[in-house]
Amino acid sequence: QVGWPDFWIGMPGARCCFLECKAKNRKATTEQLAKLAHARTLGFCAHIVDNFDDALEVIDLAAKALNT
Repeated sequence: QVGWPDFWIGMPGARCCFLECKAKNRKATTEQLAKLAHARTLGFCAHIVDNFDDALEVIDLAAKALNT
């Protein structure tokens, strides 16, 4: 479906983190931004990243938030 994030990472407790991966200097589409915003309103982790280290950081922070 148009706009769905590139990755859905399964997390403990039946949660997930949505990642949209973009090349450097590329922008997300309106549809992608809308899907991520909707996921956030439902309490999900949903981010745009443009490199592997940022993706790992987002996943790590989401996992730590589940443990608090």
